[in-house]
Amino acid sequence: MVWAGEDDGMKRFDANQPMGDLFQTILHIGPNWRVDRIEEDEYPLPGPNEPDPLLRWEGRLDVYLKAVDGPLPCGKCGTPSPRRDRRPERLWTDYPFGGYRLIVHAEVPRVDCDTHGVVSIEVPWAREHSTFTWRLEFRALALCRLLSVTDVAELMGVTDHRIHRMLGYHASRVRQSVSMAGVTRVGVDETAAKRGQNYITLFIDLDSHRVLFAVPGRGHETVLAFREEMVRQGGDPLAVVEFSQDMSEAFRKGVEMAFPNAEISFDKFHIVKAMNDAVDKVRREEQRDCEDLKKTRWLWLHNLRALATTQQERLGELLHSHLKTGRAYELRVQLQEFYDQPADLQEPYLRRWFWRASHSRLEAVADVAWMIKNHWAGVLNGALTGTTNAILEGTNSLLQQAR
Repeated sequence: MVWAGEDDGMKRFDANQPMGDLFQTILHIGPNWRVDRIEEDEYPLPGPNEPDPLLRWEGRLDVYLKAVDGPLPCGKCGTPSPRRDRRPERLWTDYPFGGYRLIVHAEVPRVDCDTHGVVSIEVPWAREHSTFTWRLEFRALALCRLLSVTDVAELMGVTDHRIHRMLGYHASRVRQSVSMAGVTRVGVDETAAKRGQNYITLFIDLDSHRVLFAVPGRGHETVLAFREEMVRQGGDPLAVVEFSQDMSEAFRKGVEMAFPNAEISFDKFHIVKAMNDAVDKVRREEQRDCEDLKKTRWLWLHNLRALATTQQERLGELLHSHLKTGRAYELRVQLQEFYDQPADLQEPYLRRWFWRASHSRLEAVADVAWMIKNHWAGVLNGALTGTTNAILEGTNSLLQQAR
């Protein structure tokens, strides 16, 4: 390898040496482009009192590309055409190279095509309008399946906003190819998009577990927007026979307006979660006068088989103490057992449970009982079909990690 010079502190390589041939190959620049020069800028080491970051870049490599002389192919049809002019220099971020950030520079010529007029020639190392090379995009997309956007951005040496824009482009392309023909069972749930009152509503095919649509907000308008998208993607709203959701009145209103043939199923996950919250509320109120309840939260919220032997023994002692929390816990267990009943016994069982819970003199538990009473048909339908939004909850958790 030959150094071309260090006149201004920048190390330059002779492009006729193997280094230029190497980047000609790894960037896949094609026959109409060549490596003009390569510049290296080494980053200084951290000072003695400066923290050494976990991921420290050795420096930056700038690869300057230049179009070959003579006629160039039209970017639309590939017909060799005379040059017209060239556009200002553009920059693309490439996949890091040996601990160096790699930046590609090029002034893209325009040609005068007989068919398409004045057009830019093809840039084979990147998609149109992107500031990333294909090499970086492919690797970033693969890493986003495993890591958060923030982590991927740090590994690539770019801002997370640029990764989000790239993901948005590819997501929109994928969405255009998603067919909703044959979708008959849909799950809907909302998740926080960022801190504050910012939410995204997700719609999923309960049979294939595909995410069908995501839209900002959590009102009934999100369901109407999904209906419009479903029609655009070849689906039939009248063919949807089941919607699984939480107790959101906004979602229920939207389903009734947009999917008249769909029966609403209230998801077991949200109902049991509401009962768990009620048990915890009773415990927090009672522990003010009962020292034995302090530091026992997880005993009441986990299923018995999930507890260690010592925890099961401790829970048994508390249940024999005739505490209000113990009564709330037993009603929670009975509610879970409702979902294990045969189909013909589910409604009688739930009626008995409702009477006990609504007369328990535990306000938080009674509130859950009346919530179920007000959504009776949907709760029974969810138990009968066994529909659950568990796959949606898993998708929500992945979205939280990817923020």
